[in-house]
Amino acid sequence: MPSKHVSNDIIAALDLGSNSFHLIVARKTAVDFRVIDKHKETIRLASGFDSSGNLKPEVIKRAIKSLERLGERIRLIPRNSVRIVGTNTLRKAKNAKDLIDTAERIIGHPVDIISGTEEARLIYSGVTKNFNEPNSKYLVVDIGGGSTEIIIGRDEKPLKLNSLHMGCISETLKHFKDGSLSSKSFNSALLSVAQELEPIALSYRDFGWNDVIGSSGTILAVRDIVIKNGWAAENITKESLDVLTEHLLMAGSVKNLSIKGLSEDRREILPGGLAVLKGFFKEMKIDQLRVSQNALREGVLYDLVGRIKNQDIRDRTVKRLIEVYEMDEAQSDRICGSIIFIYSAIKESWDLENFELRRYLVWAGTLSEIGLVVSYSQYHKHGAYLLANLDMPGFSEGEKKILSLLVRSQRRKFPIREFQSFRWDRRARLYKICAILRLALLLHRSRMDFPIQRCTFKASGNVLEVRFPLGWLESHPLTVTDLLSEKDYLKAIGITLLTAG
Repeated sequence: MPSKHVSNDIIAALDLGSNSFHLIVARKTAVDFRVIDKHKETIRLASGFDSSGNLKPEVIKRAIKSLERLGERIRLIPRNSVRIVGTNTLRKAKNAKDLIDTAERIIGHPVDIISGTEEARLIYSGVTKNFNEPNSKYLVVDIGGGSTEIIIGRDEKPLKLNSLHMGCISETLKHFKDGSLSSKSFNSALLSVAQELEPIALSYRDFGWNDVIGSSGTILAVRDIVIKNGWAAENITKESLDVLTEHLLMAGSVKNLSIKGLSEDRREILPGGLAVLKGFFKEMKIDQLRVSQNALREGVLYDLVGRIKNQDIRDRTVKRLIEVYEMDEAQSDRICGSIIFIYSAIKESWDLENFELRRYLVWAGTLSEIGLVVSYSQYHKHGAYLLANLDMPGFSEGEKKILSLLVRSQRRKFPIREFQSFRWDRRARLYKICAILRLALLLHRSRMDFPIQRCTFKASGNVLEVRFPLGWLESHPLTVTDLLSEKDYLKAIGITLLTAG
């Protein structure tokens, strides 16, 4: 009988990229991790759009077959030790949810769609870990299937992050769709790349860097080609790219390409990737770049290790938002203290024993008043908008959606329709943690300490019961009024609030 358990020190990251799916499995160490397995499957998601912006059925089928195979490696790993991220194509595809829902069912782990800037941050984290040169400024470029991430930072801290709408597949489809390779098509592609880079190139050059590092498929493939053909000794150089371009032009067609070091699965998309890389060299005015074996997947693992070790960058992001938006930290502390007390009392009976749910509650309580920076009127809605649209390092788009929804639902009527996109089981848990958040906020409307530890909280089924200290309610009539209103609001999500004391 196969084991139904995987060692607790095993972690894994799966990158659902626009060109390939990359799986990396590692064993945690005292410092970070040691890679023990890698697997790559070329899917070409970015080449599978129809005229309506949906992924074609055959591409989805190809992706699902791949996920069935990859799922074998990670299905039994504990949920908090696996992270699966989707990038550009899954951000763009109108029917991405169909593939994501199926993927989650097959693999047994959630899929996080990350923003372009979050993808850039994770790439920078993965790439620069191998370059331990103190006080160094790095320019990092990662050319994917549908997007290119360009980051500049100092040591391990990214300072400028951009995700541009160009990649090896998208540029190939745009400029080399019929497979012909001509000076005209290359010049057209280079002009397109220059237009994408124009808004950021000058500010990056002004900032400056000490070292240029490239990562991912296109850059690894180009490095192999130029070295195996003797056009460069170690790094990719401007001259070696010119020689490679000449070879493509002489071939005249992708079908005629025969270059040492060029793999069959890279052949068709090499022209677009090469155009992006050449354009990057030209617009950033660089002569050579080093190549890193690490990329997004390693960055995801470093982030995952941080979460496991309670060094979660999401906590730092929330703290930073408190500072930037000058929120009332004393009020946040009061609210979060009550949230934790209520949650701890009823988490078992309400089936909420999930550390991530507790995190969402605390983050939502901490950031509940962020919307006040816009206006007191409708501040819960302003806060929801901010959290849905801000760049929040460490948070996936799905995580931002949940946090935004909790802040939106903190007061007055429930936005029932906005909960409908979640599966019923997850929606039920979100309703319950929302009730906890609302109750904690209600008890601290006076912005003063509340005797939370003298209260008793019980939950059973869809009933939430609160017992206050004897006589407390009589001396706080405004809170009684608020509680009566809250009982009506909670009825909309099927929760009955009972109070006594």
